[in-house]
Amino acid sequence: MQPMLSVITAVYNSERFLHQYFYSLLNQTYKDFELIIVDDASSDNSWNIIKEFAQKDERIRAYQKEHSGNIATKSYAQSKVNTSYFTSIDSDDFISEDALALGMNDILTKNLDCSLYQLTYHYPTGDIDLVTNTSTPIFGNLEALSLSLDNWKLSSFGIYKTELLKRIKNQIVGIHADEFEARLLLYYSNRIGINKGTYFYRQHPSSITSIINGNITDLLTLQIELDRFIKEVELPERIKSINDKSSLMIAYGTQHKLEKNRKKFSIEEYQTICQMSEVCLSSINFKKLIQYITLTQKEKVFLTFRLVPKMILKLLFRII
Repeated sequence: MQPMLSVITAVYNSERFLHQYFYSLLNQTYKDFELIIVDDASSDNSWNIIKEFAQKDERIRAYQKEHSGNIATKSYAQSKVNTSYFTSIDSDDFISEDALALGMNDILTKNLDCSLYQLTYHYPTGDIDLVTNTSTPIFGNLEALSLSLDNWKLSSFGIYKTELLKRIKNQIVGIHADEFEARLLLYYSNRIGINKGTYFYRQHPSSITSIINGNITDLLTLQIELDRFIKEVELPERIKSINDKSSLMIAYGTQHKLEKNRKKFSIEEYQTICQMSEVCLSSINFKKLIQYITLTQKEKVFLTFRLVPKMILKLLFRII
């Protein structure tokens, strides 16, 4: 018997995608896994579909709970894991039939802490777009973290040792909290590989990660917490500068969006977002950023404005 693996999934109103999700898992060539699937009080037919599949396959452990959001539901699913390895799959995504087998083989034969899937975007038209670059077969944690900070040049979808979950408990909340958790998993993994299994990441307007309005504060919270964590663990200046570039562009994008959609925000919301944006900017080491990172022309322009007296910056962005 091969080592047991837990697949964990949080579900909320995913009835359109659950059949493809289930078929991709139940047809896996790797058979020694359990599926921990938690329904977050869906208002559509998701729970009935889950129960239907659970009755057909004893490997499925199905739960339903009061609505608490995606992150809390994922945490609940994680608390049910009793195996040595786990992988997270979103309810609107699916994986190739060999993904679990290739990932587990990679971990066991190469002594890895995690093995990442090939990431492929799947569009409503049926088109696909391979994202992952496999030129480096095995990464150290710092290299993997720096690639994830650099606009997700390395995906975090994969199989991990369950013991890593103990190190990332009780971090941040909000729609971007899973991005913070993913980077912590990469940081605490000493050896990271990429297998040839495929994770199909569905791109569609109703995806929870595609919702824009109302999530500015969550995005800023993520960036502030990433900055805090990076300073806390004393990472190399090169990695700090990659995160500083993200802080710069998130602050730029936030301020641009505020000015473009100012009437959509209350005065309190506007002030809060401006203050959080300023926290992002104040954490940046601009001298190191220029030293380590190649900036685009747009980024250079914004950086120039950042270095002028604060009174001028206030006039430019009308920060109140």
